[in-house]
Amino acid sequence: MDAFKIQEDLLAKIRGQVGDQGNWVDLIADALSLSKPAVYKRINGSTSLSINDLAILMKRFDLSFDSLIHTDRLTVDFHLPTSGNTVKTFIDFLSPIKQFVVNLANMPELQIWHATSELHLFYYFLDKDLTNFKMFLHAKTLWNLKGYEDLKFSIHDFSGSHFIAQEVDEILTHYFRAPNIELWNENIITNTLNQIKYFLISGYFEKPEESLILCEKIRSLIRHLCKMAEQGKKFYPGKEVNQESGDYLLYHNELSYTNNIMLINSPKHDQVFTTYNNPNFMLSSNEKLIAYTKNWFERVKKLSQPVSLDAQQSRMLLFNQIEKKIDLATMEINHLLERLT
Repeated sequence: MDAFKIQEDLLAKIRGQVGDQGNWVDLIADALSLSKPAVYKRINGSTSLSINDLAILMKRFDLSFDSLIHTDRLTVDFHLPTSGNTVKTFIDFLSPIKQFVVNLANMPELQIWHATSELHLFYYFLDKDLTNFKMFLHAKTLWNLKGYEDLKFSIHDFSGSHFIAQEVDEILTHYFRAPNIELWNENIITNTLNQIKYFLISGYFEKPEESLILCEKIRSLIRHLCKMAEQGKKFYPGKEVNQESGDYLLYHNELSYTNNIMLINSPKHDQVFTTYNNPNFMLSSNEKLIAYTKNWFERVKKLSQPVSLDAQQSRMLLFNQIEKKIDLATMEINHLLERLT
């Protein structure tokens, strides 16, 4: 492979990521400790990038050598901002998510495509008690955080609440400004309902009756998301749509089940987001994967039922089906509580 072609492709990827108005030449000059004229010599090919230069630029702009040389096959690199091995506190988990949504806020003409079989954590953030339950759940079962081994969950006595409140507020502020197209199925909250039942059976509730409170919290959340779909806008519970409310278009998809996939689409930068060992996630800027994912979303959207805005009948059908699952879970939990008392 031609060495200059690799150099040319790398610089083109950086320019595409930063944009012409992002002073991309200045960023390269700063990363390599070079003058702007020296950078232009590398752009026009009169001077070559050294191996060390390549390494610095790939690390600085989160690019891989594989993406430059394996152009004939789908070799995909992922960036793993969080992992169970590195999460030692709630902030370790929430900080990369906050950085992710802050970056979204700076993207022009942004559009987020989101297909999932499980309600996204962003929406659980709308309710403090559901947020605390999810964080406690992951601390105890996935991250093995110190001090949570023998601890039981209590809605009114969750020690981590004050650590995460500010982070969660900032995440929601940025995320709720971004426009969304989402694909759901009727099992969107089944996993969380099963988690509540698991906690109850395992004796992980300080007060077992709080399992019912969480179910009603989920019901309230689902009803609010139904209102968002009706208005086609994101907004907070108890608030009204305002000028910062991002578009919210929802589709009912029962034909193509998937894990949690998010496509970030912007002229400045495209990216694919997927959960890995939920709630951890991975990101990729691989061009072939992005093209494949865009095509997949367009195909599935055509096979899905619109739920937002004027689609009242299909919206009521979807959300009624979801509420019936909450009813069933509530009935099962009541039976479990009777056996436990």
